[in-house]
Amino acid sequence: MTTFKEVLKFINAEPFRPFHMQIASGRDFEIQYPDMILVGVSRVQIYAPSEDNPNGPERWYEFPLSSVERIEPLVRAGQL
Repeated sequence: MTTFKEVLKFINAEPFRPFHMQIASGRDFEIQYPDMILVGVSRVQIYAPSEDNPNGPERWYEFPLSSVERIEPLVRAGQL
C-alpha cells in the first residue's frame, strides 16, 4: 500500500519529476505538475481530463489513498 509520505516524496521532489499513479479501479494518472495533485492522510485528489470525454472539461478525481496500487517516475521515450 502506498503511504502519504511516499506520495509526498514524489510531489515535493526537487526538481519535480512527472510521475505515474495507478489506482485499484485500473485508472492511471500522469502527474505532470505538482499542482495537479492534493494528498491528505487518507485521500488523494488529482486534476485531470474527464474520464468520459478526454477532450472535455478537466475535473478533480478523489479517491482513498489506500486505493493507490502503484506510483513510479514517468519515463518517456528517450529519457534515462
